[in-house]
Amino acid sequence: MSDELRRDTDKGFWCSAAIRFSQLWDFIDARDIDKHLMAWATFAATCYVGYWCTEFVWAHPDKPGLEVGAIVGALLLPWTPMQAKVIQWYFESRTD
Repeated sequence: MSDELRRDTDKGFWCSAAIRFSQLWDFIDARDIDKHLMAWATFAATCYVGYWCTEFVWAHPDKPGLEVGAIVGALLLPWTPMQAKVIQWYFESRTD
C-alpha cells in the first residue's frame, strides 16, 4: 500500500497484518481461487459420497433393495441440490 493512502494512525502489527490480509484477499479474488476451491471441494465431497454409497450397498447384500435404495436416497436427496447450486454459482461467476 502506498504511503499516501495510509493514515498517520495506521501503525503497528495489527494494521500491517490487516493490510497484508487485504492484499492476499485481493490476489485470491482477482483470480477466482475461492470459486475454484469451492468447486473442487464439492467435487471431492461428491466422490466421497458416491464411494460411501457404493461401500454401503456392497456391505449390506442381505438388506432388501428398496431399503438400501431409501437409505442411499436419503443421503443423496439433500446433497444433490447443494451440489447443483455450487455448480450454478461457479459457472455464473465465470461468465461475469
